[in-house]
Amino acid sequence: MNTNETKANYEKKLAREAFEQQKWELAVKHYEAAMALYPFADATDYQQLGASLCHLKRHHQAVKPLTEAILLDNTNGISYYFRGNAHNKRNVNDAIGIAYEAIADCTCAINLGITGSYLREAYIERSSAFSTAKCFEAAVSDAQLAIKTDTGHLLTHIRWNLGTYLETLGRYNAAIAAYQDAKHHYKSEGDRSDCDQKITKMQADIEALTKKKEQIQNEFQKVTIQHQNELAAAERGLLKHNLFLLISPNEKC
Repeated sequence: MNTNETKANYEKKLAREAFEQQKWELAVKHYEAAMALYPFADATDYQQLGASLCHLKRHHQAVKPLTEAILLDNTNGISYYFRGNAHNKRNVNDAIGIAYEAIADCTCAINLGITGSYLREAYIERSSAFSTAKCFEAAVSDAQLAIKTDTGHLLTHIRWNLGTYLETLGRYNAAIAAYQDAKHHYKSEGDRSDCDQKITKMQADIEALTKKKEQIQNEFQKVTIQHQNELAAAERGLLKHNLFLLISPNEKC
């Protein structure tokens, strides 16, 4: 083992310790120092570097080490989850294209059997990515799956997002239920007030749609009656015409 490799291993040891302590900046610092000295051969090191960058919201930078982690070990769902997170949070022009990459990575993570908070977060990320891709039914499904894993008040914002997805789909009664659920979990009066405003708006929308539906039904009924009357008049005219043709010339007056 050469001197650089020895120094790199020491830096990686410090990085792993920092990662376990959730000291993300320090973990990145030591991992980058290790990489400068000697190439990584362990997928875990790339994964933890990428995850640390995600925690620091440096998502563009996180994609490369997470891709290296997947190339070294494509059976680790956590690496796919973090790369999906990184894709989903990147600020790029091709938002929909990146959203599909996030969907693919989160799907791999879920299929590889991640559990606990990682599974919940994968559903959240994929739900968000589906929303960006305008696939709102899929976004609803994943938001509901994420909420099922929540035993506390961790996913209040996901309950709110679920309401917005359902509202976009025009499923107003379901949206009201989602906003009511979010309100129940929110602790801030401001957030609860926002839920009330959404619920009031949805109720007004439902009332407006109901009135519109009734108006359309009434108009349709009027048109139908008018059409039936015109058809009946036409049939009477045709019958009169046919009777006229049957009358002999001598009987015509």
